[in-house]
Amino acid sequence: MEQKQNLKTGLMGLASGLSLIVCFCFISLVNASDEGLVAYYSFDEGKGNVLQDSSGNGNDGTIYGAKWVDGKYGKALEFDGINDYVDCEHVSSLNFDNNANFTVEVWLKRMGANLYQGVVTKNNYPGCTGANVYGWTVGWRGDYNKFFILVGNGGYTYIYSDNTYTDSNWHHVVLRRGSGITRMFVDGVLQSESTYNSLAKNTLSLDIGSCYSTCPAIQTFNGIIDEVRIYNRALTESEIKADMVSSSPEMMKKVIQDTISKTQTKIDQLKKENINTGIIEKVITSAEDALQKEAYKTALEQAQDASSKADKVWNAFQSYNSIKKEVDAKVDQLKREGIDTSIIEKSLSEAKSAFENENFELAQQLVSDASSKADKSWSTYQYIVTAKNAVKEAKGINCDASKAEKRINDAVDALNKGGYDTARQYASDAVSLAEKANCGNPSIKDLKALSVKYDGRTVEVSGKVRDIETVYGRGYKFTVDDGTGLITVGYDGSMKDVNNGDTVNVEGVFSKYSDAIIAEKVEKSGLLGGGSIGGDSGDGIPIWLIIGIAGIIIVVAALFILKKNKGGERGRRDVGERI
Repeated sequence: MEQKQNLKTGLMGLASGLSLIVCFCFISLVNASDEGLVAYYSFDEGKGNVLQDSSGNGNDGTIYGAKWVDGKYGKALEFDGINDYVDCEHVSSLNFDNNANFTVEVWLKRMGANLYQGVVTKNNYPGCTGANVYGWTVGWRGDYNKFFILVGNGGYTYIYSDNTYTDSNWHHVVLRRGSGITRMFVDGVLQSESTYNSLAKNTLSLDIGSCYSTCPAIQTFNGIIDEVRIYNRALTESEIKADMVSSSPEMMKKVIQDTISKTQTKIDQLKKENINTGIIEKVITSAEDALQKEAYKTALEQAQDASSKADKVWNAFQSYNSIKKEVDAKVDQLKREGIDTSIIEKSLSEAKSAFENENFELAQQLVSDASSKADKSWSTYQYIVTAKNAVKEAKGINCDASKAEKRINDAVDALNKGGYDTARQYASDAVSLAEKANCGNPSIKDLKALSVKYDGRTVEVSGKVRDIETVYGRGYKFTVDDGTGLITVGYDGSMKDVNNGDTVNVEGVFSKYSDAIIAEKVEKSGLLGGGSIGGDSGDGIPIWLIIGIAGIIIVVAALFILKKNKGGERGRRDVGERI
């Protein structure tokens, strides 16, 4: 009998112990982020006119008009948008200034469309008092369909949600201030932020359901409010999300499962790119184990950590891969030009190794270094191309460009070793050497004028002028056409002017960088079809007139001779007849 009694007592003790464990686990779940919690209103009293502070700090509030209804979790208070509010007297623990970090969280379900609706506030709202703003507000703006945060210290600023909300669903709205930056989160997602750096303490009450308790008819909230938390620190995004679901084990479980599922999709995507995901998968496994044990807080933190790691790896890969593709294209281009790219490829290989070891910052640095080297190699190579063109032109007119070619080889060697500045200097030297090269006689083919004469580098051409053009306002150039070929002539304004159609004699020096003569002498010719006696067109007797007169004289002389010959023949006949 005594053994049965002892067994009964033991079983009752075990049941009590299990109940305490379950209760403790639930309390731990509810207070997932209780460090720095200075006020927590669960709204689960369900009756009475006192809203209790469950943080243990005694910041209870008095309910004016609001009625108890079912809430997001358990019970909540419904506000009519006319004169309902909760007044929590001023306490120093809820008074934050410009240097403070703090977080305000609230679940709400709006029902009406008042212009400005205070949800949780500790300030003297300007629309109510007409005074300067001191403090902060979390609220709803009916004409914008946006949530807002207001902070001020004499002046003030609004921070609005990026999204608009026209539904009547429950939303989790958070004011988080840390390091002088005020941020708004809605349903766990960052909406907007402000660096407005002015926030003052005040001695006003903490109000729920109104912007300012002394004039509730203007700024009161029309809807249901539940689960208000205030912290004296800036919560992390993970902690904010944990608070969103911590009052509902089923919801928290769903959030964890969704996070794990989405992270697994990211892992699969990374694996397709041959990226090592071992560390991420290890964290996911830990999250799944914690979820199996119903350690929801741990499971959520680990699932979110894995998700964050996957995002970090993917973003790093995207950035790395984008730059790498550009570098690969540059390397291919350089290789086609015969440039050694081993230095660039070495940086790419080191970047890949760093990435595979999850040293993303180093990988980014190395791939950027490879890109910089590729850009420098290509721009330096353009100097070498210019030098090669100078050598080609010099050799085209029989110039000895061997020294320039050697300098180009030096430039290529320097480029292959990564000596970009040295390579550019050598290429510039090669251009100078090509310009000063010892040149032989130009060929007729090079001059494109079959009738030119040359002696060394001095050339001479005769022909008709065409295509006259002023060059830079101080000199001229024109084309000479001798009927068998063309050559461009350049001369300054001090030489004899020529006109299209004139025939000229040109003497000058052949330019080794173009098919042209730099004229030393340009004269109109009086001996060719376009000139005249006296040298200038229009001066003296025209050639056509001289030729015409000469022709007439020849004809007259011929007639005279013919007549004379006929007369002689007739005389001989007469003498013969007489004989």
